Amino acid sequence: MSTEVDLKILKRKRRISIEELYEDFPITQHKELIRIADFISSISIYCPTRHLRVDYEQSYTYIELDNYTIFIFNPNKIRITKQSLSFETNLDKALEFLENLNSGYPYSFPMFGQIQEIVPRLVSNSSFYLTKIGNSLTIEYK
Repeated sequence: MSTEVDLKILKRKRRISIEELYEDFPITQHKELIRIADFISSISIYCPTRHLRVDYEQSYTYIELDNYTIFIFNPNKIRITKQSLSFETNLDKALEFLENLNSGYPYSFPMFGQIQEIVPRLVSNSSFYLTKIGNSLTIEYK
């Protein structure tokens, strides 16, 4: 797997630099949002997948992994589903569950680094979309 991350950031459908995103959003100081950002960032290292999609809204977060769907309502209420399997848990136990999955897909420290750098800034925004396919990462926000 390549160590390069193909990063594309879109603000209102216009491509921008990572520096512009940094100007728009400082890292959040809100503890609940920091926990959610840490969880989203950690998925890419604890449960590496080819496909990761995050739709973040203030009221809930929707995450698609290769075969799982995760809804984050708050740090203490997470729903994980896969076909007929569905259960609710908290952020810590959800990450523990995901860590024990054998995805067979290699993790990427550069991808984790990019996600870890960007997501804590975006969770203070009203919404954003993150799409990771292989080593391509696209971030969209308004």
